[in-house]
Amino acid sequence: MRNLFFLSLIFVCISFYANAKVIKITAEPKEAAIYVNNAFLGYGYGEFTKPKKKNEVAIIRIECEEYKPILTKFYGGDKRESLSFALMQDGFYRASAS
Repeated sequence: MRNLFFLSLIFVCISFYANAKVIKITAEPKEAAIYVNNAFLGYGYGEFTKPKKKNEVAIIRIECEEYKPILTKFYGGDKRESLSFALMQDGFYRASAS
């Protein structure tokens, strides 16, 4: 009986982690800061857990000095496993710096 309880507990844990998908984000340039729901993930690369429900949203913000920032949404119903972004240089920043 006790073994059956532990076996079912292990099964529940494995199924929970199998359903929690990890979404990978890459950004160019590598110095770009990546934020998901205002939580810092890293520079140039980050991972976050996919929203559980289809209508849940993860707000992604990527910013780097001298580049235009990116602000986008990732919905729980999205099937992608990875996202890639390339920031565009900000012409106004370069003109004012010189």
